[in-house]
Amino acid sequence: MSSFDPFFRISGGDAAGPAVVTSLQLTLFGTRVDEAQGGGSAIIAGPDGVQQSVGVGQEIMPGVRLKAVAFDHVTIDRNGASEDLFLVQPETPPVATPAPAAPPLVGGGPVRPMPPAPSGITFAQLRSDVGFIPRIDNGRVTGLTVRSQGSGMAFRTAGLHEGDVVTQIAGKAVGGAGDIERLAAQFAKGGLLSIAVERGKDTIPLSITIAGQ
Repeated sequence: MSSFDPFFRISGGDAAGPAVVTSLQLTLFGTRVDEAQGGGSAIIAGPDGVQQSVGVGQEIMPGVRLKAVAFDHVTIDRNGASEDLFLVQPETPPVATPAPAAPPLVGGGPVRPMPPAPSGITFAQLRSDVGFIPRIDNGRVTGLTVRSQGSGMAFRTAGLHEGDVVTQIAGKAVGGAGDIERLAAQFAKGGLLSIAVERGKDTIPLSITIAGQ
């Protein structure tokens, strides 16, 4: 999984517009991206629940063909119209936060830990350590559910929790899979990236220090 881009590079189709999610009763269980050949395949189940492996260009059901494959979703051609089908999103159980350990006593007094040195996160570290899964409401992407992957260092440094849903990026509502990736050029020299996440019933603003490339 580490070789894939968690910011939803789309193989084919228009990456600039919001995703149009298919209304067909199809379920996507897995993808295999062939970056060298520009193709790939996917495991898709139809309304009957039977899974099948389909290659790019092959027919999934009458009038519906697999058009393109990406890390977390596929694009289908439905009678000439492009629609997206996303991977099944597993429910993330709540993660208990352990109580902080008491500082050790030395010479009759507590040892105060040194504060961590300020540092930023590069976009390369975000790609490696943070995974994003789109949240779909009424056929539209309304948020990006985050998960820790790779070393998880950038995930923790950004202040994210498993199951957080990013709803705003740089003051704008999330509207598509490539919202964060399109900011890479803007923050090439570093800066402060503001996001808003839903955590349970609360909406929490976060600021992520982006390091220059």
